[in-house]
Amino acid sequence: MARIYAWDITDRKQAQEAQQDSETKYRLLFESNPQPMWVYDLESLAFLKVNRAAVDLYGYSREEFLAMTIKDIRPPEDVAPLLKRVKELAPGLGYSGEWRHGKKSGEIIDVEIVSHEIAFNGRRARLVLAQDVTARKAAEEAQRQAHQKLQAIIQASPLSIFVLDPEGRVLLWNSASEKTFGWTESEAMGTVLPIVPEDRMEEFRDNLRRALSGEPLRDMELRRRRKDGTPIDIRIFTSTLYDSQGEATGVMAVNADITERKQAEEELNQNLREMTLLNKISHLISSSISLEHMVHATVNGIVEYLDTDLAIFFLKEDASLPLLIVGPQDSRYKFGSVPAHCVGECLCGLAARDGQPIYVQDIRTDPRCTMVECKEAGLQSFAALPLKSGNRVIGILGLASGTPRDFKKLASFGNPCSGNLPWSKEFSSARRSYEASRGIVARNHRAQAGRGGSET
Repeated sequence: MARIYAWDITDRKQAQEAQQDSETKYRLLFESNPQPMWVYDLESLAFLKVNRAAVDLYGYSREEFLAMTIKDIRPPEDVAPLLKRVKELAPGLGYSGEWRHGKKSGEIIDVEIVSHEIAFNGRRARLVLAQDVTARKAAEEAQRQAHQKLQAIIQASPLSIFVLDPEGRVLLWNSASEKTFGWTESEAMGTVLPIVPEDRMEEFRDNLRRALSGEPLRDMELRRRRKDGTPIDIRIFTSTLYDSQGEATGVMAVNADITERKQAEEELNQNLREMTLLNKISHLISSSISLEHMVHATVNGIVEYLDTDLAIFFLKEDASLPLLIVGPQDSRYKFGSVPAHCVGECLCGLAARDGQPIYVQDIRTDPRCTMVECKEAGLQSFAALPLKSGNRVIGILGLASGTPRDFKKLASFGNPCSGNLPWSKEFSSARRSYEASRGIVARNHRAQAGRGGSET
């Protein structure tokens, strides 16, 4: 009698099929992976298997790879570090970082290596995935060099260059900025742009918003400050900086110091205004029918030009300073009477004695001012300017204001330190006319006195 035995092998078949399916998927993932992959023996370091991407990248055939070790695709100087790294690898997943590999052509490429220990045909092996990062590293190096060149250009620039973030904080501050404004790089970095005066901060914020919106600020002239507090005029050009998503990340500004140019322009404009004033005064003087009219015309022209509240003319006669005129006539600052001045007394007398201008911000607190009429009239700032003919003081021009004024700056035209103000010629003419008129009056008095005596 024959016996028939039957075993249920369903589970085993399913397990075999699952294993085959897994191996098929593994081979597919290995062979079709777009990144180079290989398996190498941990003892001999020989290649056991390579995929198509590795063949395509390195240029070796499969047969050539399988006759090589992983040492053969390394530059000779990198073999020792490789052997050291292989000994250090843990059994699990490991990132080995960037390495240099050699192609069959001799070209050296940069790759990032990730590997995992596996069993391959009963041998301890390592599955490796290599990513070619040569192009990325070249781009990074090109970017680094470009950044280095840009930094060199910025630092070598004779013009101030700084970069601000969207909040107005300094991200870059070149050496010319330090020279121009006084703040060192360490002092300026991370702070809201320090060159902006408090009263210009709203203007600065508005300009920053415009620049961040993409509007280039071109040839804009601004008043800023140095570290020592002195004002500086700059011409600014801006460019908006963007990130890879097109978002504005900051503003670069190139700044030219135009303070000297502005001062030269102001001096030119001042000279033009001065010439206009002198022409006007000369015309008024030449057309005046009397000394009083001539002097009033001169005073009104000076007050108009300097935009001051009051002008006072004194003649110099030996040790006395007789008042010639106070103007303009419609000034709200009135004098009841002006006492005689003497050379060496009060501000005008001191200026007449020394031949040098005197500037006072507040006559109420300056002991040199002894003329109470000026204080009672409500005047505050005063300038006493000597008028000269050659080196001889022939009179004094007093400029007065009811509010604080910097007359030293206002009266800077015509070289006030020497006293040769532009209207000195006209004043000399007025003085000669005044002296001539006094001589005529004196002669008339003497003639009348003579006639009266003979009749007696």
